[in-house]
Amino acid sequence: MARVLKTKIEDFNEYEYFCGINKTTKEPTYRKGEQGLAYIKGKSNCLVISGKCGELSLSYNPYFKKYMIFYLSSQSQIVYRLMNNPYDFGAPVSIAGQGNIPFLYGGATHEVMFDNNGQRMFMFIAQWSDKIYSTHLVEVVFNKK
Repeated sequence: MARVLKTKIEDFNEYEYFCGINKTTKEPTYRKGEQGLAYIKGKSNCLVISGKCGELSLSYNPYFKKYMIFYLSSQSQIVYRLMNNPYDFGAPVSIAGQGNIPFLYGGATHEVMFDNNGQRMFMFIAQWSDKIYSTHLVEVVFNKK
């Protein structure tokens, strides 16, 4: 994971890469540019999501009062995770999988696609194979437990 100021988005050397949590202060640590990339390579404590994932979306949800990350998991499921900060994710919750949507390829959402103060969300979910590419608009309604 990296962060950068909007005004510096085109300057690679300004990107700061997450390098884990400092054991003493319990705060996240970051390193810039090539040094940051070299440092995080192969270090599991620098990962924010373990395992493979793709088609990532991140939004703030006012219904949960948390950030939500959505992605296609290595188990071919669209999942979301709630988080208080960008490096501390909750457990994955499945929205859809290959069993519901054959040839599931990925999904994307954005906070402008949230309704009812974040309780309802719309998401694009794609299917892809050598014969089809299709995108569907899906409604997801959250219920706090």
